[in-house]
Amino acid sequence: MHTKMSDDINIFYTDRILRFSKSTAQNPPLTADEFKSAVATFENGNQPLCILHSQSAETALSQYLENHRLIYAAGGLVRRADKYLLMQRRGYVDLPKGKREAGEDDQQNALREVGEETGLQQVQIVSDLGYTFHTYVLDGAYVLKRTAWFLMQTTADEELRPQTEEDICRLWWASADEVKSLRSQTYLSLQSVLEHC
Repeated sequence: MHTKMSDDINIFYTDRILRFSKSTAQNPPLTADEFKSAVATFENGNQPLCILHSQSAETALSQYLENHRLIYAAGGLVRRADKYLLMQRRGYVDLPKGKREAGEDDQQNALREVGEETGLQQVQIVSDLGYTFHTYVLDGAYVLKRTAWFLMQTTADEELRPQTEEDICRLWWASADEVKSLRSQTYLSLQSVLEHC
């Protein structure tokens, strides 16, 4: 999870992490060519973690975006009383999220996606949980998806309706203990979001 106060940015490649970190005396910043080469080596390899140092994590992210398209998305961790909304999608335990549409800000995007993917309409944003970053291949090239996350709340007892065209096969309310027990069945990029349960 990245917040404006964080020194590191983690970019998730499914189960591998490319971490951008602020340079120190022991770890000086990479040159532009060294940075580009290190990213290419990581993307073509299988190492679980690669840490790249720059003047700041944001500077490294800017360098990264010179060769990767950025897609904006948002999602929500929805709470009702002492339970949290989870979904089963493509074999993983997941949270409602999706790409931003034209004219939306992060909050509008998150509320729309929660409504579309779950059927919940009476949801309010409680707090900002920061961002996650993950990559995937689109048209033969890596793209970076930045997802803004929000803690949301509902008191309504609305019917859950999974959006099956998005491969959501199940929705349910889970206790914090159940969420904790299911974390190994989620995407690595969601681990920090689920810590808020």
